[in-house]
This record gives sequence, C-alpha cells and structure tokens, in this order.
Amino acid sequence: MDGRTQVYEEEEEIRVLESDEEVEVMRIEEEYEDDDDEDFKEVDELIPPKVTSWSGADGKIVHGIVVFDDDLFDPKISCQMDVCPICFHAWTCHGKHRICCLPCGHMYGLSCINKWLLQSSPCGKCPQCNTLCSHKDVILLHVSRLSAQNKASSARYFPFKKRGYREFKFYEQIRRRDARKLIPNITQRLLHVFQEMQVLEDQYTKSMTQWNNVKKQLEELEQRVEEFGKPVDKLGQADALKRQADALKRQADELEQHGDALEPRARALERRLDALHERVTQCEPRLKFFAQMYEEHQLKIKKKTELCTATPTCHEN
Repeated sequence: MDGRTQVYEEEEEIRVLESDEEVEVMRIEEEYEDDDDEDFKEVDELIPPKVTSWSGADGKIVHGIVVFDDDLFDPKISCQMDVCPICFHAWTCHGKHRICCLPCGHMYGLSCINKWLLQSSPCGKCPQCNTLCSHKDVILLHVSRLSAQNKASSARYFPFKKRGYREFKFYEQIRRRDARKLIPNITQRLLHVFQEMQVLEDQYTKSMTQWNNVKKQLEELEQRVEEFGKPVDKLGQADALKRQADALKRQADELEQHGDALEPRARALERRLDALHERVTQCEPRLKFFAQMYEEHQLKIKKKTELCTATPTCHEN
C-alpha cells in the first residue's frame, strides 16, 4: 500500500465516522421522542389515608377516611370515572355499552351491568356497594358527549360503614391491579434504557480508544518530522490524521452527551417503578388501617351511647 492510498482510506474513514455519528444521534432521538412525556412524568407521593369528617347530603356529619388520587396510572386501564368498573373499558353515549347507573348511584356500561345482574338472578346486587337491585332498576343516563376526567389529584371519601369499607376495598384493589399491569411495561422500558446506556458506553470506549491510537500515530509522525528536520509528510498524512482525530473526538463527545441524557430518564423510570411497587405493597396495610379506624370509631360510638344511657341528662350536640 502506497502513501497516497493510505491517505485516501483515512479520509474515507473520516467520512464514515461522521456519517455514523449523525445516524447514531438521529436513531437515539427518534427512539425516545414518543416516550419523553411518559417516562419523565412526575409521580405523586403516596399519601396515607387520613381520618376525617365531612357534611353528608342530609346535612349530618359523616365520619370516615379520605384518600387522594394521583396521576400515576394509565387512563387506558385505571378505574376512573370515564371507564366501566366491570370491564374497565370506556362507556359510550349510545349503543350496547352506553353509560347508565343503579339506584345507589354507581355507574356502569349498560351491557356489563345487565349481564352482571342477570347472572346474579333472582336477587342481584351492585358490584360496588352490594345494594339489592335487578336489571329493571338500571337507569339510562342521557348525555350528549363524554369527556376525559381531569386526572389531577382529588380527594375521595369513604364513610365508616360496611358500604364504605367495601367501596374502599374495591378502590384499593383496582389500584393494586392497575399497578401490577404497569410494572412489566415500566420494567421493560427501564431495562431498555440501561441496555442503551451500556451500548453508548461501549461505543464511547471504542471511539476513545481509536482516538488515542490516531493521536499516537500523529505524535509519531510529528516526531519523525522533528528528527529529520525537514518535511516528510508530502502526502498530507498529518492533516488526514488530525481530521480523523477530530471526527473521533466529536463522536465520543456526542455519545457521552447522549449517555448522560439517558441517566435522568433511568432515574425517573426507577422512581416510577418504586411508586408502582409501593401501590402494590401498601394495599393491605391501607385496608387494615381503615378496618382499625372503623373499629375505633365504633368503640367511640358505643362508649358514648353507654355514657348517655348512664346519664339521663345526656343529649346529642
């Protein structure tokens, strides 16, 4: 191989390096463009249920617990007001799965609740609160259009009653189910980010190794010039090596930048995954908390009743 051929090959290698660099950057940007919002979505802190009191529809004080929804779950599977609690698919304004409700106020898709009640004959019950009803009690709701519910955090109240416990249990079990459905997807995405980071790290190491080799060749060439005391680079090998070194350094810098950019994504997905696991593991403790607070509330009522019975002048405030 003569010197001129070597220079041509080195220049072609520079063009390939610059082309590969652009392709790699475009591939990474396109691959994650659609997932940016989802992967970096902030996860609300899981707030423990709290004992509270509120004014009921009849004006009387109701005691129970309050929980706060978060923006963690995928609207396609989460139990929100825009999906049927039986099939977890969106209900419609018209047709077989049109929105309807039972006398207790709980809403369902028409086909789902009819099937549920007919299978429960002769005595059907509401799936959420166990109120006795039949398919004849189903009330069609006439709405012009259905809009997605605002997913901002909102409070939900569950009274210290058997019905309240059933509704709270249903609510928590659905959230646990939703979290379990999301965990494999988030885990896979996190694993993919880790793999991409490893690929970028390997490519960065390779580029830096090539860069060091080219720098070493350039230094040897410059040393030869100094030793002979006259130009020995008639074919422009030094310029070709410099351009090659510059291309390798740019590629290494780009790979390092994209590797650094993936780290916040990985941390966000890790936080999201931890939050999902927390929703799964905290379901039973939250149910136990409700049961414990409910029992303490019943004991307070019992003691108050006994005190009123023992004290003739005792009266309700």
